[in-house]
Amino acid sequence: MRITQTLLSGNILRDIQKADERRIITHERLSSGMKLNRPSDDPVGISFSLQYRTTLNEVDRYLGTISESIQWLNVTDSALNNLGLTMGRVRELAVQAANSSLPPESLTAVSQELSQLRQEVVSLGNTMYGDRYIFGGHQTLSEPFDNAGNYLGDTILANAEITREISPGVKMGINILGNSVFSPAIAAIDQLITNVNAGNTAAIGGTDIATLDTAYDNLLTYRSEVGAKTNRLELAQNRLMDLQVQVSRLKSDMEEADLSETAVLLSTQENAYRMALMAAGKTIQPTLLEFLR
Repeated sequence: MRITQTLLSGNILRDIQKADERRIITHERLSSGMKLNRPSDDPVGISFSLQYRTTLNEVDRYLGTISESIQWLNVTDSALNNLGLTMGRVRELAVQAANSSLPPESLTAVSQELSQLRQEVVSLGNTMYGDRYIFGGHQTLSEPFDNAGNYLGDTILANAEITREISPGVKMGINILGNSVFSPAIAAIDQLITNVNAGNTAAIGGTDIATLDTAYDNLLTYRSEVGAKTNRLELAQNRLMDLQVQVSRLKSDMEEADLSETAVLLSTQENAYRMALMAAGKTIQPTLLEFLR
């Protein structure tokens, strides 16, 4: 087959065009710092990149949910801890009031302090996280306890559990109902105040202290539950953060250009492009008109 001047020139020009295109693409990668600037750069790589981005978005969403849930439980635990401290003081007063030799004015002082502690328990029952009450079930916009200590929130956890999705298809309840932990404490204090006012030291030293201990044990049960849920959330958080690091690294390897390597490649391609232009100028023969001159 005879290679014509036109065919030779066309091939040379196509090679020069391809070299120029490679040089432009490499320059764009160096400028943007990215290997993938358009789908045509690497269709398979783009597919993986989109998968990595989707995974990272999901991880961010779950991490946000877990962080908010941990904060909710931390506020819950703080309220329960303060309830425990308050109940401890109530028990100390009960032990004092059980002393039959305590004068009436001392019993009056004990009763007054108990009334204040009772109000503190009611206040703790109305603890808020942000703009939401945490111990009333789904009724988060209204106080679960009125000033008299009556519980006004949801009463059955099965219908009032506040759940959060912490991973695909995995949901976890994060709330405790106030009637489960604060109401028994309020009832125990009410009973104690009644017997202190009546001077019934036998009942104070017997059933009242026992009822207080039962309410305190109940409190510890719920604090243990809160602690276990917090630990579970922190483990899930750590796992997702590890996944986030791994996927971010894969995404970076897929999308981001090695700048030093790209700079060397660009220099090589620019030299090759210049050499191709020089070679083309020497290889392509003059036109017939130029030849006849």
